[in-house]
Amino acid sequence: MAPGDSQDRSAWVGLWRRVDAAASRSTPSSSTTPGEGGEPEAEAGEGGPGLRGLEGTIVDRLVRRVPEDDLLFVSSSMPVRDLDTFGLHRPLPLTVLGNRGASGIDGIPSTAAGASFGSGRRVVAVLGDLAFLHDAGGLLGLGAAGERVLLVVIHNDGGGIFHLLPIREYEPAFTPFFATPHGRGMEGLAHFHGLEFRSLEFRSGVARSGGGGAPVPELDEALQWLLGRPGSGILEIRTDREENRRLRGEILTAAGRNALKAVESGNAGRGLPGPDEG
Repeated sequence: MAPGDSQDRSAWVGLWRRVDAAASRSTPSSSTTPGEGGEPEAEAGEGGPGLRGLEGTIVDRLVRRVPEDDLLFVSSSMPVRDLDTFGLHRPLPLTVLGNRGASGIDGIPSTAAGASFGSGRRVVAVLGDLAFLHDAGGLLGLGAAGERVLLVVIHNDGGGIFHLLPIREYEPAFTPFFATPHGRGMEGLAHFHGLEFRSLEFRSGVARSGGGGAPVPELDEALQWLLGRPGSGILEIRTDREENRRLRGEILTAAGRNALKAVESGNAGRGLPGPDEG
């Protein structure tokens, strides 16, 4: 593409938009079922993940429902990555906040409380269980007069982000030093601080009344319960680190495959060689 050639530049931008749209359609909606070999089938339309067990589903469904006047606070580690990957299906503006402490996940509840205090607005924060426990003392601020903070705690019993790295293959060191499972629930801390609490099972492999893990409608109802709280509250959503890694990997693989097809189709339309043709 020659510098300054607006026609070629416009075509290039158009190709990238088509590639982005193709990749986005690889994310299964609530009505999509895994295809052959367990891979999700692409589906057009509203978009957004609808797989139980996928933490990106939680972030997507939350982003759709946060009122425009609220602030969304997204923790470091997986929540901010899931927002970037899956939280794209919202027609209304939304102010998103975040911070990174010295250890990445420290001070999240405290920062959310401070954001509510400083802005005078309600804050909806999504964070992992380790970030929640790391700043358990910050829950004191959630009950302060005038502060309204809602916490969505994605509880996979440890550091799920490390399951996306090659280090996961190195047992027995991986689990105690990287995954760091703790086996603790959040209910006791919530009640100790006088906060409304609810827990939802979202792991597809866990037996429960009515079948497998929580379907998306049950997730939607739980999120609506939290957003309907007059004060501060906590929604704990139980997931499985390994299941989330597998589902996320399948979706990203399908996205890459569909993006490549869009590139090949776009290049063919312009008379250009495909990626494997030099």
